[in-house]
Amino acid sequence: MSSPFPGVDPYIEAQHWWRDFHWTLMNVWQEQLLGLLSDDYDARLDHDVCLLFPDCSETLAPEAAIAGNDRAFHKSQGAAEDTVEGIATAVLTLPTPHELKEPFIRILHRPDRSLVAVMKLLSPTNKGTHFGNYLEKRIEITEMPVHLVELDLLISGRKPPMMQPLPPGQFHLFISRGDERPKCTVSGWSIRHTLPAIRIPLVRPGEFITSKLQEVYDAAYTRARYERALDYSKPLDLPLSDAHRDWLADRLPPMS
Repeated sequence: MSSPFPGVDPYIEAQHWWRDFHWTLMNVWQEQLLGLLSDDYDARLDHDVCLLFPDCSETLAPEAAIAGNDRAFHKSQGAAEDTVEGIATAVLTLPTPHELKEPFIRILHRPDRSLVAVMKLLSPTNKGTHFGNYLEKRIEITEMPVHLVELDLLISGRKPPMMQPLPPGQFHLFISRGDERPKCTVSGWSIRHTLPAIRIPLVRPGEFITSKLQEVYDAAYTRARYERALDYSKPLDLPLSDAHRDWLADRLPPMS
């Protein structure tokens, strides 16, 4: 069963299925690219690693303890008695990070497997808490003579920065050719439209493949059976206008 919407289904983002969808879509996209590329090329999945730390803000000692009211601190932390007046000591636990892997696709040129292009799908992590880390990785890629394709299908979070305003829309596509930087072609579209077909540049001038992104999106949605995972009766907690919400509501399946 397909999504009730012609393009992006915002309920995947709103109901926190994005991590699962991210991997599903990238696998489907890799399969499509392998079918489009000639024998001179390859498309392989890779991943970045993000370290997510627990929120420790609520465990910080209040300022009152610094002022000398430290009995509550000793009681709650199991702290050792002071050996020097005014110094509180405790045995605490270091925060343990959670490792999060973010997939991307590398297009390689055979037979030496030289890197031609990098295909990335933005996530809530690299549009939010790890935005700075994402930009660092983006800079690393743009300093190499390779093409970079960034696909943003999320409504929330920060957009990759450009020197000029982005085209209007909830979703954006960035294609930065390695031989044309600092120029970058940016496309934008609204939640009412289908995903575009895009030209992915390869090694030789004028050489490209055409990837139909809506076919990739629909295949990922169907393959992972999101129609039975998503609850379309729940409110859509995303920054959308009333006009877009009304348009989405008109396309929802009838509630049984």
